[in-house]
Amino acid sequence: MKVKTCWLTLNRACNLRCEWCYAKETDFKASEDMPLKMAKHIIDMCVANGVKHFIIIGGEPTIHPNFFDIVKYIVKLGYKVTIVTNGLLFANEIFCEKVSAYIENVHISISLKGSNNSYYKEHCGAAAFDTVLQGIRNCKKYKIIYSLTYVLSANNIQTLDIVVQENWTEVEV
Repeated sequence: MKVKTCWLTLNRACNLRCEWCYAKETDFKASEDMPLKMAKHIIDMCVANGVKHFIIIGGEPTIHPNFFDIVKYIVKLGYKVTIVTNGLLFANEIFCEKVSAYIENVHISISLKGSNNSYYKEHCGAAAFDTVLQGIRNCKKYKIIYSLTYVLSANNIQTLDIVVQENWTEVEV
C-alpha cells in the first residue's frame, strides 16, 4: 500500500478556543509547536516514501512561527499542500499576499464554526465570524484557491441553511 497524503500537525496553539477542539487537551500551548527541523525531517521521510500531497493542520497552523518556512519547503520540493485553517489570519491582506506567492501549490480549507459573531463568541471564545468572512473575501481577492467546511454540532446544525442562504451572498462564494 502506498501512502500518498501526509497530515502534518504543526502545533496545538490557536487563536480560538472552540469548545470541541482536541487541542484543548494541551491547553493550546505554543510549547507544543513542531520544531522546523523536525517538520522538514518528516516531510523528507514522507517524500522518500512516495507522498505527493501534504495537509497541514494544528491547533491553528497559520500561527506556527515557521508556517511560511514549512509551506515554502514543501512547495520548493514540488509538492501540493492543503492548509486547514479557521481563516482568521486571511483577514490580513499582508498575510494573503504571502500565501499568494505559493498559489500554484496551495489550497486553503477554511473551517467555519457557526453562522454569526455571537455563536463564535459563545462556542469559540471570540466573535470571529465577520473576520472569517473578511478572510474569505481576501482569498477571492488574491485568487487563493479555497474551500469551506462547516463544523456541525447540536448547537449549530439548525443554522446550516442560514449560512448557505444568507451570508455567502455578501462574500460572493
